[in-house]
Amino acid sequence: MARQALIKLRRGTGLPANNVLAEGELAIDIAAKKLYSANSLGVAFTLSGDQYDLVQSGNATHGIITLTVDNNTLSNDNVIITGGDDVVVAGNSSIINVNVTSTLDSVLTRGNTSTSEIGVGNTTITGFINVSSSANIGGIVEARANVTVNGQLIVSNTADLGNTTVNGFINVSSTGNFGNVVTITSDSGATSTSTGALRVTGGVGIGENLYVGGNLYVQGVTTQVSSTTVTISDNLVKLAANQTGTDEDLVDAGWYMTYDVSNAQKYSGVVRDTSHVNKAFVFFEGVSGEPGSTVSYSNAELAYIEAIIDGGTY
Repeated sequence: MARQALIKLRRGTGLPANNVLAEGELAIDIAAKKLYSANSLGVAFTLSGDQYDLVQSGNATHGIITLTVDNNTLSNDNVIITGGDDVVVAGNSSIINVNVTSTLDSVLTRGNTSTSEIGVGNTTITGFINVSSSANIGGIVEARANVTVNGQLIVSNTADLGNTTVNGFINVSSTGNFGNVVTITSDSGATSTSTGALRVTGGVGIGENLYVGGNLYVQGVTTQVSSTTVTISDNLVKLAANQTGTDEDLVDAGWYMTYDVSNAQKYSGVVRDTSHVNKAFVFFEGVSGEPGSTVSYSNAELAYIEAIIDGGTY
């Protein structure tokens, strides 16, 4: 007669206390129908049943959890990770790496989308990330795949993104590098520096051509053009445009140029002199004071004019 092996199990209810079982010894919870064992340190863990508590053994630095799901009823399709120094979760071609300073609270692994919160430090996601709410990231963001954010995307450091779709609001408080075309589809008009589809609080540097399809309004104090050629299609240039019908005609209007004589700045030009009894157009040369709302000149600073003047007939 052949010998028969008999495995004897300790029996009880609930998870055995630590150091009750020896390494590899088995115990069964007769109420919950769960099977337990212990590691070399006497720490008890679950081998089978509705819930599994996995712990590290030996000198292993991480654990791998593989979940088999009943696709017909979608039962037992949740993995809950409550601790561990370094955990790697693999499934559905997505990998989540969590380092020793991070906490991965809960991952619901139905399909490719996480519907719970993930609190992590340095995180590498090689698949597709879809955030249905807000994402607040305090470190550097580098995304080589598609990134879709339906809520707010707040990056307090560097954002280096590939194809990115943000249906909500994006807030980048540090540097944002975009290696391709940035398109803003909003048709919001602008009536001030704080309105419009694109609003910039600080200055704007543009390295190439700038085309403006609408009107260009400059509200600063000085408009400086450093180009070599200025082309204007308008046949008439309007000066002193801020003067209205209620003003008292106290500003001189015209144009002037600057030049240097023996390291002294001089000015010459032509101006409609409102202080003149006939409001005459005056040509001046060598004025020392830069013209402002009015031009101060002396008879000695009147410019020579070579011209043919035809008085015409009346």
